[in-house]
Amino acid sequence: MKITLLFALIMLSAQARTLTVMTYNAHNLFDTVHDEGKNDYTYLPLSFKEQSAEVQAYCASLSSEYYRDNCLNFDWSEKVLEKKLNNLKRVIITLSNGRGADIIALQEVENKNVLTMLQKKLARYGYRYVSLIEGPDSRGIDVGFISKYKINKEQLHLVDMTGVAKETRGILEIEVEVSGKNIVLFANHWPSQNNPDEARLIAAQTLIKAAKKAESSADLMIALGDFNTLVDDAPNAIEEAKRYFDLSRDEAQLRDTNVFKGTHFYAGHWSALDKIMIFEKYSKEIRPLYSKYDIFHFNFMLGSSIWTDRDTGEQTTYNNVPQAFDWQTGLGYSDHLPVIMQFEIR
Repeated sequence: MKITLLFALIMLSAQARTLTVMTYNAHNLFDTVHDEGKNDYTYLPLSFKEQSAEVQAYCASLSSEYYRDNCLNFDWSEKVLEKKLNNLKRVIITLSNGRGADIIALQEVENKNVLTMLQKKLARYGYRYVSLIEGPDSRGIDVGFISKYKINKEQLHLVDMTGVAKETRGILEIEVEVSGKNIVLFANHWPSQNNPDEARLIAAQTLIKAAKKAESSADLMIALGDFNTLVDDAPNAIEEAKRYFDLSRDEAQLRDTNVFKGTHFYAGHWSALDKIMIFEKYSKEIRPLYSKYDIFHFNFMLGSSIWTDRDTGEQTTYNNVPQAFDWQTGLGYSDHLPVIMQFEIR
């Protein structure tokens, strides 16, 4: 009897598969070509910008001196883009001794062209599939996925900002099959803190509506991305989402998992803008491994940052914070840190 039970347990363990998901705000991952109808002028080669009356007129129209200077003087060349892609690749493959996550949700990606460029750099590590559907964001940034698993379905859920804020990124839904289980993932990049709190509430409601629609056919639903929500937002969009989703960070901390202090650092403060959330109803054959929840904070991704108060001009230096990519030096990665989570699927 004991031998039979032991054999059964061994077989059950052997049949279990671990799924690792990751979310990462790639921070201005643009290609070097202008997309018609999009304000991507900052991220174009300087040689093109200097000869384009359209670019010069747009940049000159910006009221912020900081953004106007960037728009006119950034040299987003093929060489710079290559460095940016290689740096992102380094972050992704550092996980699990080069194996990386199985599915990666990315934010601030301009289009499928540049997402495919990144995927090709990762192809030798098993990343074969990409998903990105163009949304209405004025700068042209979107959300996308790179996956080791075949993407069987993709759908963009538009977030209606009518009367509240300007048009924003949609929520991208994909479906993959892992060990016979239907896994649905939603990539999010909710409106920034420059928008009213109500805008993020609408994004949360859009996510919930999409999840409820997919619920009947999904064994597991995961929402991940940059949710841009602070604890003092009122109304608070994350509190709305928590009516249906469990926050992996909170669940990990309840189990005494040591969690890094945040994913984004701004003006002297850490915040956990980037999250992985699990829809409350999932298959009994799936187990979230909250002890494996992690925020990447490898030393090579951290550095010093000088914060300049735009009102007073006063400068403050902060250390051990996310090192954003610098087009002039080719150093840095993103102003966000990536988040990972694992699931055991039997």
